[in-house]
Amino acid sequence: MVGPRAFCAGGASAAFVPDLIVLGGLFFLALLILDREALETEPGEVSIFEH
Repeated sequence: MVGPRAFCAGGASAAFVPDLIVLGGLFFLALLILDREALETEPGEVSIFEH
């Protein structure tokens, strides 16, 4: 028989990956809506040190 502590640890890790996927999707949507230029800029076009 498995104790409640082992069940809790397994349930927490099983919910961790889908939560990260949802969080990544929300971050992508926020970039898409709020900062479209960040998604359309090619690497090397803009220097982070330019003002």
